[in-house]
Amino acid sequence: MKRVNKRKRELQIRFRGILLIILLAAAAAGVIYYMKTRPPKEVQQGVSRIQEMEAGEVSEVEETIREEAENQRRKERTEKLEEARRKQEAEKEAAKKAAEDAEAAAEKKKQEEQELLEQSVNETMAQVESGAIDVWSLFGDVFILGDSRSEPFSYYGLLDESRVFAIKGANLRKADQGVSQAQAANAQNLIFTFGLNDASGNWPTAQDYIAKYEEVIQQYRAVLPDAKIYIASVAGVTEHAINGNPTLAQLPAYNQEIRNLCDQKGYVYIECESLLTEHEDLYEPDGEHFTRALYEFWGRLMIREVLLHEGAPAPGGEVKEAADSQEAQAGEAGEAADSQEAQAGEAGEAADSQEAQADEAAAAENS
Repeated sequence: MKRVNKRKRELQIRFRGILLIILLAAAAAGVIYYMKTRPPKEVQQGVSRIQEMEAGEVSEVEETIREEAENQRRKERTEKLEEARRKQEAEKEAAKKAAEDAEAAAEKKKQEEQELLEQSVNETMAQVESGAIDVWSLFGDVFILGDSRSEPFSYYGLLDESRVFAIKGANLRKADQGVSQAQAANAQNLIFTFGLNDASGNWPTAQDYIAKYEEVIQQYRAVLPDAKIYIASVAGVTEHAINGNPTLAQLPAYNQEIRNLCDQKGYVYIECESLLTEHEDLYEPDGEHFTRALYEFWGRLMIREVLLHEGAPAPGGEVKEAADSQEAQAGEAGEAADSQEAQAGEAGEAADSQEAQADEAAAAENS
């Protein structure tokens, strides 16, 4: 029995020894493993540096992404604005071309109408020259104003006295005396024939003469605003007349000022110089006044211009139409500018909205 117990104790002691050895070996292995796996200070610092670099790189990448997104938004905004600008330019060019086409069509129509009118007038004048039509029958709403050269229109019985205002020796200083008579006649075509006496030393210069002419015309227009204004150039005089009154040699300068006035104000210029060059034989012996036969030719010159311009607007109408056209064009240009500004504003708002959405998305991602 004792022997058995002894053997048991020996086994227990041996087992405990083996267990202790195992525990010590495990502890040693743990120490060795810890020593092997425990990083040194330099390694830890390196690891920390790598981690910092990684964090920095991530931040830089995020910043780069944000910059690229912002650049993309700016590019899209610029492209939209450029597209809107190109569209506006195309629309502007289309509108300009349409306006040019319309203007060309209107000009063509006007030219065609003018050609038809000239053809009709030529036919009428051919009948006048043949004697089929009495030239004076065409002066129904014409009122003539002038000096001694114009008096024969009434005392020869060519026109009714109510439609002729003429005073022997008159110049423009007396021209306003016919206003009430012209108003009473309700004249639609006023033909001014002053100048012979005005050029005989009554004005310092031709410019002074023409300034007075415009003043007189305005007095008539005040009571007859719709009347068409015609100014007859001063028919020339013979060398005999100029020898007797050298101041008459300045008639060409006066006629040039008359033409300039008509061009500036929209009056109709009636060329009368051809009366001397073509019908000098029909002048009176004084070389200034006309025989009865010459009035037929003077009447033709006058009525031809009346027939060609009778349907045209009164003086100033062309100017008003041009002003209205300019105003309309200015209004259209203003509307186009407003439209461009509005479109640019809309494009800017869209870009701003996209930028705001991108910022919100970035904030959400960071959070």
